[in-house]
Amino acid sequence: ARPRLENGDLVAEVGYCAFHRAAQEWGLGDFSKIYCKYADFAILRGYNPLIRLELATRHETGREHCVFRYRIKE
Repeated sequence: ARPRLENGDLVAEVGYCAFHRAAQEWGLGDFSKIYCKYADFAILRGYNPLIRLELATRHETGREHCVFRYRIKE
C-alpha cells in the first residue's frame, strides 16, 4: 500500500521486510522482534526527535504487515 496522510500523520503499511525475512530464514525470528521494538524509534529520535513514531508490528498484531504512524502534529 502507498503511504497516506491521516489527520496530519504519515501512515505507511509495510508488508515486505528484508530484516524480518532473513531473520526467519536463519531461525532468528526473535531477533527481528527486538529490532522492531527499538531500531526505528532510535533512528527517528536521531533524525528528528519532534516526530513521534507509533508502530504496530506484525509480531504484535499477527498480520502480514507492520503499520508505521509518524505523528507530525500534536
